Amino acid sequence: MTKKTRTFLFLILSAFFVLAAISAVFYAQGYRFDFKNFKFLKTGGIFVKVSPSNANIILDQKLIGRTQPINDYLFIQSLLPKEYNIKIEKEGYSSWSKNLEVKETEVAEAKNIILFPQKVSFIVTKSNIKNFYPLDGEKIILQKLTGSSQAEALSIYDLGRDKETELEKLNIFLAGYELLELKTLDSQSLLLYLKNKKTLKENYFFVDLKTDNPLAQKTDFLSKKTGNISLASSFGEEFFFWQEGNSIFKKSLNSSDLPVQFLEDKIETFILANGYFYILTQDGKTLKIDQSKNFPNQELTEKQFNLKENSIYELMVFDGRPFLKEDESLYALDEKNKSFEKIFDGIKSVKPSPFGDKLLCQMQNEIEVYLLKKIDVPSQEPAGSKIFISRFSQPVQGLDWIENDYFAFADAGQITLSETDTRSNLNTYNIGQLADPKIWFCQKNKKLFVLSNNSLFASDKLLQTGLGF
Repeated sequence: MTKKTRTFLFLILSAFFVLAAISAVFYAQGYRFDFKNFKFLKTGGIFVKVSPSNANIILDQKLIGRTQPINDYLFIQSLLPKEYNIKIEKEGYSSWSKNLEVKETEVAEAKNIILFPQKVSFIVTKSNIKNFYPLDGEKIILQKLTGSSQAEALSIYDLGRDKETELEKLNIFLAGYELLELKTLDSQSLLLYLKNKKTLKENYFFVDLKTDNPLAQKTDFLSKKTGNISLASSFGEEFFFWQEGNSIFKKSLNSSDLPVQFLEDKIETFILANGYFYILTQDGKTLKIDQSKNFPNQELTEKQFNLKENSIYELMVFDGRPFLKEDESLYALDEKNKSFEKIFDGIKSVKPSPFGDKLLCQMQNEIEVYLLKKIDVPSQEPAGSKIFISRFSQPVQGLDWIENDYFAFADAGQITLSETDTRSNLNTYNIGQLADPKIWFCQKNKKLFVLSNNSLFASDKLLQTGLGF
């Protein structure tokens, strides 16, 4: 081998060595060479968290790993910036898939992914059910039709333990009445509006569920002319209610004294939440008043809300923030501008998520999510943002949260589970068909309950773990 050849080979090897050294340095710093664009790029990653565990993670149609029983997540590193298709599969479960964009030095996250059972069955748990009313996360009140006369009776159904408790003494009393309205004041008390079958008189009755075999206690101080009826148990079970004359009155349940005027302002509507009265006055002001009246009134709005004649107003409070419903329009309080700003029209129902960071809003044919707090996953969105979920050809028949990022809804009798992550596509799962369904999810046993044709159906268990897995 000539000297010239040896020199040439030395230079070639030296060049390769330098390139390899540079590549190693770049690699150690997180760079990868993009042959498509012919340049070095900083890499990113994808982080997924899945329930149940032992799920296969498929990236661009290639199996790259599996979540473990202890670690139900997988972190995929050193990915060149681009869009990737990620699919998650587990035998016996419906798959989840989405296109996620990876950017330089950033990690695309998909947390709280739920794989639902591929086959979900519904079985009848109770028959001759006219309606049900949730008490808390695991108990409901059943309004039943009994006997050949189809008289109405009430019972408490503990869904977590699958135990029904008949309210025997109350039902004997109810035999002489027609139940016109039932309101759950809290998880341990009911307010019934009854019509006497003989005299045809209508009255409110209070039912204390804390006692064994409770009775109905007549509340003559309440009538259809009263409104916004609230119960404050911490104050010895005092009723607060709006009365003709547009003031708030209070009445101790076990006192013979007449109701006394609690607040004298001309009040359009109010709500008692977390120890505070939130009040909309007839001149369009919104006030926050401490229930004990130990602190000065706080005026929440500077701009008066223009009330419309014959419109119906309702105040709601979520995460300490007031919302105002005017007929079917929903307004949120803009704390910076101190005024109510319209966020939705045609609103039918509003439900806070289990973690209280977002609202599930049902319109006639649409579902949207309103953020009460800033979120970082699936994308960075500030509080007050709206996330459009879907629009349907038929009216939405009802919906309820399954988990903080999933919910169930009914459309033309089709029971569907859906995520709230709208990136690239929306993962939805049809699990059954029932006529005119009323749905409710039990957080205790993780089953979906559906009332259809006077029968109460229960689904198979939908979740394998608790909230925030």
